[in-house]
Amino acid sequence: WIGFFMSSCAVMAYSRKSNRQTCLGVCLALFVFAFLIDHQVAMSQVKDDRSVEYWVGQLSSDHYLRRESAQQKLIRAGDEAVAPLESVLATSDLETTELAIRALGEISMAQKPNDDSGAWAALDRISTKRAGSKANRAKIALEEVNAYRSETAIQAIQDAGVTVGVAEFVIQAISESNVILQIDASWRGDIEVLDWLRWVRKVQFARIEGPAVNREVLERLAKMPDLNSITLVDGTIDVETIKTLQGIPSITALELRYTTIDEDVADALMELPLRSSLSLIGTDLAIAKVDAMREKLPGLKIEYKQGGYLGVGGADFGNVCQINRVLFGSAADKAGLKVGDTIERIGDTDIRQFSDLQAKVSQHHEGESLTIEFSRQGNKAQVTVVLGKQVE
Repeated sequence: WIGFFMSSCAVMAYSRKSNRQTCLGVCLALFVFAFLIDHQVAMSQVKDDRSVEYWVGQLSSDHYLRRESAQQKLIRAGDEAVAPLESVLATSDLETTELAIRALGEISMAQKPNDDSGAWAALDRISTKRAGSKANRAKIALEEVNAYRSETAIQAIQDAGVTVGVAEFVIQAISESNVILQIDASWRGDIEVLDWLRWVRKVQFARIEGPAVNREVLERLAKMPDLNSITLVDGTIDVETIKTLQGIPSITALELRYTTIDEDVADALMELPLRSSLSLIGTDLAIAKVDAMREKLPGLKIEYKQGGYLGVGGADFGNVCQINRVLFGSAADKAGLKVGDTIERIGDTDIRQFSDLQAKVSQHHEGESLTIEFSRQGNKAQVTVVLGKQVE
């Protein structure tokens, strides 16, 4: 009405110089336009008391706009519309089936990520218990919901400080670039957002660090559909926390790094569906218990290290232990070791291959000092190294 008033004033001002009859016509048109807009707004604010069943019936209307309007009404009704929508499929024609299943799909997209009831359950029942086009359309709708939830999941967890992307993933002392999920100090502690993890697909590797190593986080982590390799770093683990990983169908590799465990936790580890390797680094578990685990699980490769880390790379070749990689900032780097150096002795132990070096270092804890004898371009030298922690 304010717009109408201002427009009328402008027209009347113009009318002093032009045809007054034309101006009056324009004013009338503006008045009618303003009235219609005001009426439309008022009508949109009137509550529609017609039942969900009424709108389900309108899905088979002869009028296209009525059918589309009914579908939108049902989507907005949410859970209340699920049972009537599922029921109408018993007798519906092809077009009504399409509209009803599409409405169920839209409703299920609005459900919480851990909610398998309501519209989601209805689509699942239709896809498995009905036949023909109805089952096929329900399956397509479920696939669309899956794709939507997968896309939403990545964005939701990233917004909460969880990292998903290509990065170095180290397990069994082997470093490879992979798509990994990492929950560390950047995560803001929102546990409910981790319900989205069940929808994170095509991610096989996860690294959980610090306070995030807890039962609530691992319960949700275990629901990731493609996860098979896990590293738990700098955490505190009890038996109940480890048991949450039993929900994973198959664990290719599990590494506990600088995470103290006792014999009860070790027993729980042996109950997990481990397939290839278990790494225990800086766990303070007694070697006698580790030997017992190896005896009980002979097909599983169990790596045991005290946790000291030198930070060099190499390979067994001949009878020399030559360094071919020094990690920046590592204990070796700080001590001045360089690529091309040949390690000959640590303390009173002769080193002839890179595996000898690994075995010797693995016997020592973070912070311990080792005296290393090496040669560089034919010149022998000696250095004292303070072992650090393994990091990516």
